[in-house]
Amino acid sequence: ASTATSVMLIGFACGSPLAGWLSQKLQRRKMPFTVGFFIALVGWLALLVPDPLPLPAVYLLFLAIGIGSSVGILGFVIARERVGAELSGSASAIINTCIMGAGALFQYMIGALLDLAWDGRMEAGIPAYSPDNYQMALLTLPAAVAIAFGAALLVRETFPGRGTGCDGVM
Repeated sequence: ASTATSVMLIGFACGSPLAGWLSQKLQRRKMPFTVGFFIALVGWLALLVPDPLPLPAVYLLFLAIGIGSSVGILGFVIARERVGAELSGSASAIINTCIMGAGALFQYMIGALLDLAWDGRMEAGIPAYSPDNYQMALLTLPAAVAIAFGAALLVRETFPGRGTGCDGVM
């Protein structure tokens, strides 16, 4: 589990600058934004396959999830281009609050879903959850990425670099 998590974080660390570079090269924000979240969603859904996947496949999926999810960094750029420089600090603060709040909320929500599905079995004084319990509780992760993908589809392109005179906002 720690290796899979590390691989996902490596994907995120490598994918974030790649997402920024690609969106700048293409002079588009929405396409990398939606494609990245789509890749992450497909990765999460592939992990839900009932038959166990070989470990290398799991690591590749977590790498794809990390790279795909890294496009979230473009939200800061899109917000700045959408609201302009005078409100960019507030927009960034709202995005940061949502990111940190979601992290806190998901820890609680996954734990609550595990407890909800728990059959009361204990091992060495610790609740013992079944793989099915974890799979059900962790459905919140692809659900969140599906929401992010849906939201990315609703984002209006900012057309950076078109010289509109207001930080790319049209």
